[in-house]
Formats: sequence, structure tokens, C-alpha cells
Amino acid sequence: MTNVNDTAVPADTPIASTATGSVPAQAHRRSFQSVEKWDFRKSSALTTGNIRAIAGFHGAFARGMSRSLAFLLSTGVEIGPAAGRETLFGDVTARAPQGTVFAVFYPELQPLPVILQLDGTLVSTVLDLLLGGTGDQAMARVELTDLDIRMLSEIGRLVASELQAVWRDLGVRLKPEADLEQDIRRQLPAAAGVLALTFGVKLASCDSSMSLLLSSAMVDRIVQSVEACTKQVEVAPAATLGSERSELLREVPVQIALELPALRVSVRDLTNLAPGLVLQLPLAANQLAKVLVAEQEVFTASPVKSGSWRAAKIDSSMMEAKERPESV
Repeated sequence: MTNVNDTAVPADTPIASTATGSVPAQAHRRSFQSVEKWDFRKSSALTTGNIRAIAGFHGAFARGMSRSLAFLLSTGVEIGPAAGRETLFGDVTARAPQGTVFAVFYPELQPLPVILQLDGTLVSTVLDLLLGGTGDQAMARVELTDLDIRMLSEIGRLVASELQAVWRDLGVRLKPEADLEQDIRRQLPAAAGVLALTFGVKLASCDSSMSLLLSSAMVDRIVQSVEACTKQVEVAPAATLGSERSELLREVPVQIALELPALRVSVRDLTNLAPGLVLQLPLAANQLAKVLVAEQEVFTASPVKSGSWRAAKIDSSMMEAKERPESV
């Protein structure tokens, strides 16, 4: 992003005389070509490496959203890795096609919002699936109805939850509710710099995209966090690598999830939910769930309670079942 810290550029540079080694008196007087006012809404320039690191940092968000949307919509969802680019907020709003929907999230103790840009085709497909359709012949929404907003609000809560999981070490807390708007020009000045992280989204017959628009303040936090993590990684001497490798690997955090089998719930049941009500799921009580480790199915298990903790009782290893030879 453009560096707009107070900058002062000397109009001329003192040059020492080769004859006497002295500096002309005029050289001590410096005039300045330009002085820019510092703007907290913009940050210093990002390198290609910075943008690549930020995009990679949000890989977990893409994977988490893929699973959450697939569960909500009862269909396959594929969200690709992010591609990042710096742009101006005014350019984003000017180029947004008709039907684009923006979800605005407000971090606590942060002056600027986080904005999710949803392509109109994606919005139409998601709404069609939530209404019981197949998503293959989704109609574009010129204006959102109250029902549309209520259904898309659930998508907003999923996004907030997945972002919060990825940003847990940044000291940033997102409010779970998002404002859904089709015109967000008042959210940020047109000249404010943003980093747009664009994710490709495939579901049903839809091949679309969604973008996270991050303000300079959020970008700076992420860059600092990534750089801090990088500095903490030290290469051990060759003589100790072999003896310490096993112990180091034991400390590597691995993402784990307990996933219920795919199911379908009607929009009527979802919209009728209220605090204190129980949503009956079309699953047998003894139906086993799957334990996913690093997104790989490893065990079958039953959801249980262990003291005050929720837990999973391992039933069998899916890896052993795959390796077991089939009887002829």
C-alpha cells in the first residue's frame, strides 16, 4: 500500500568540493519538494512476499469455510487459496458488478471494519440452495428481501467464526453479526488502501468468488504476527536434528474436527429456531461421526461428554480399514 508517512525529500544534496573539501553555505539550507500528512488508514508498502504470506496465512480460513458451507448447504463446496492484491476502496466499489453483496464485520477496539465481498452469482446460488433448490438455475437478486438477509446472515456468522479461529493469535475479536449491504461506499473513504484477498468458490454449477477486504491496520497486524512467528523458528545444529526431531514433531499443532454425516435441514426449521428450542437432526442416535485430522478421515467416533468437556469416543481406525486387504 502507498507509504503516506510524513515524507521530506531534499531538493538538493550537499556536494563536497574536490578542491578544498568544503561544502557551500547554501548546501546547509534544505528545501523540501513535498510534505504529506500521515493517514492512519493507509500503511507502508507491502512486498510481494508480504502479500504471499498473508494469502497463505488465510489458507485455514478457506478450508474451514469449505467445510462449514458444505455442511450448511448439503452439497460439495470447494474454496481455493487466496490471491492478494493491493487496491483502493473506491476502485472496489466502482468495479463491483450489480448484485454484489458486502458483509461488514466490526472488530472490537478497531476503528475500521473488515468487509467480505460476495459475487452476485455466488449469492444467488447459495440462496437457491437454502430455499431447497439445486443451485443450477439461480436467479440474480436485484434487491435483497428480508428472508434473503436472514439466510445470508447465517453465512456471515460462519465467516466471522472461521476468521476468528484464524485470527485468534492477533488479539482481534470480531463481533459475530455482520451488516449486509449492496452499497458500502460510506464504510471507508474512496482513497483508503485495502488488501483484497480473493478466493475462488465452486459449488453446484456455480464457479464464482468472494473477497476479504482488509484495512491497513489489519494488514499490519497480520504481517507483524507472521514475521514474529518466522523469527521464532530457529534451525537446530545438524548434530542435534536427529535427536530432537521426534520431540519437536510432538509439539506441532494439528487441526482436528469431529464431523457428522451430511444431512439436510429445511429452511423452515432453521428460520423457526429460537433460544431454548431443540433442532431435531435426521440422524440415528448411534450414528458414528468421523474424526478428521489435518482434513484427513482417520477415525470413526461417537460424540460423548468427559466431565465438563465435550469429547469423542474412538470407535475404529479408518486408516486400518483402508489398508486391510479385501476378501476375494
